Formats: sequence, structure tokens, C-alpha cells
Amino acid sequence: MILKQVHNNKIGAYAFMLLVLIVLWVIPVLKSDVVTVSVHSKMPLWNLLSPLVKNNWVSLLSSFFCALFIVLGITRYNTRYSLLHSQSALPGFIFILLAGSIPSIQHLSPIWLSAIFIILSFGYLYEAYNYRKTMKECFLASFWIAVGSLFSYKIVLLFPLIILVMSVLRVLSFKSLLASIIGFILPWIFVLGYEMALGSIDDFLFYIEPTKQKLIWPYDFSTITLIYFGILLLLLFISIIKVVNELGKKKIFTRKQYNSVILTSIYIIVVVIATGGAKEIIPLVSIFFTLLIAHLIGSLTSWLWQNIFFFSVAALTIIGQLFL
Repeated sequence: MILKQVHNNKIGAYAFMLLVLIVLWVIPVLKSDVVTVSVHSKMPLWNLLSPLVKNNWVSLLSSFFCALFIVLGITRYNTRYSLLHSQSALPGFIFILLAGSIPSIQHLSPIWLSAIFIILSFGYLYEAYNYRKTMKECFLASFWIAVGSLFSYKIVLLFPLIILVMSVLRVLSFKSLLASIIGFILPWIFVLGYEMALGSIDDFLFYIEPTKQKLIWPYDFSTITLIYFGILLLLLFISIIKVVNELGKKKIFTRKQYNSVILTSIYIIVVVIATGGAKEIIPLVSIFFTLLIAHLIGSLTSWLWQNIFFFSVAALTIIGQLFL
């Protein structure tokens, strides 16, 4: 019944999706959990905004609106590019279940803000496929990734991914590569100019230095956390197999998009394993995992299996809310 409610394009599906988002963000308040602001990132844009969200309520509301923006972005991907067989609120709903499953990440953190710019970046990459000259779109895709890295330095590790996705989408050329490099460097040049005029060069050198503190999260997995991520990775693995088996039935551009989403998901998994598996990364990884898991559920012809996989995602949310 719930799956039927969200797996359509009616206004009621989006209203229900918004209600679930509100409920998941209200639960920490009802449980009287203290929502704290993550201040581990010392990057320039986060330093600028973090004083504004030291209030617990402002922090919670800020992450809520970040989640809402990302949901709208994911839903737009599906609506604009028909990633599922039909228009549906399901991808956005899956993201809400995943991103709202761990109360400790429902406060505002640099990753929430960086995820917004990653949504913008991939939107421009997909747009580039429609043009013969793609320098502008590739420039903007890299530019927004760089802006995201000014909140969390770890996002720098995603720049090679942009180049790989450009290759998969067949928009990579010498000019588009040069445009993407310039787009990535430009926000950092703005930071350099600011520090030279009003700040300190030492601060800029600190921002660009790839230190262990800025790149590595310490592993702090409990047994429950390992179970949570194990189920999530199993769902992702099954989803990838399902997509690969159906690629031949899809349009050329849709096929390339799914190839890019699969590549992105695997790339992010490798980065997470290499840099530590902190739960804070969930809002970022959920963006791409969501598209694959929603495709799995939406493409199954068996009503029973659709509900099994859908409620597996719901079970992850319950496990996270109760134990993480």
C-alpha cells in the first residue's frame, strides 16, 4: 500500500514524501536528543556559516532544507531524464529513508552542504550531453564541485570522478577537460584573493594542504553499524546487477547515465573505504545509491519482490533510528 502510494507522479505521493521527511527530522526532537553542529571541517565556507548554526534548532532546520533540496534534485533527474520506467516520487522517497535513517547525521554538517553542490554539478554534466560544445557545462560541473570542497576538503577527491563521468557520457575532449580544470581551480583562486586582501596566506596554505585530518575519518563501526552498511551494500550490489542486465533495453543516453551512476557509486565506495567509513558521509552516498535502488524496485514485475526490497530500505531506517 505504501509503495503504491509513492511509486507514482501524483501530488499525494510528493505530499506523503514531505510528511515522512518532516517526521524523520522531528524524531530527534521528540526523543529529546541533542542536535549538535559538526565543526570538524576548517574549510573557508564552513568557517563562514558554522557560527550561524550553533543553535541546535537552526542546525536541524538547515539540514532539513538541505535534504529537501537534494530530494527535489533527485526527483528532477528522474522526471527530466526518465531514469525509471515511469515518473515517480520513489527515488526521492528512497533518499529520505536512507539519509534520515541515522539521527546523529541529521544536524547540519559540511557534507550536507557539499551534497547540494554535487547535485548541481551532475545536473550540468547530464545537460552537457545535449550540446555539441560542452565547455560551459563541464566548467560549471567542476566549479560546483570545487565550491563543495570549500565546505569539506574530502570533496576534492571527487574531481577525478567528474573527468571519468565526462568520459562515460562522451563529452570529454581537450577543450572540455581544460574548461573543467579551470572551473575547479577558480573558486580556490577566489579564496586566495580574499586571503591576500583580508586574511592570511597561511590560512590559504592550510586550506589547500591535503592533511590526514582533512581527508581521513576514523573508523568507529559498531556491530549494528556494520550490519546497517552490509545490508545497504547488498541492496546496492543487487541493484547494479539489475541495471546492468537491463541496459540493452534503455535509450542510449539513459544507458550512459546509468553507467555514470554505477561508476559514481563504486568510486564513492572506494573513497569511503580509503578515507574512513564515518556515518556523516551517508547524505552524499545516498544520492547515487538512491537512483539504483529505486530502479531495482521500480523495474521488478513481481509485486511481492517490489515490497520485499522496499521494506528492506524501510528496515534500514528503523535499524538506524533505533540503534545508531
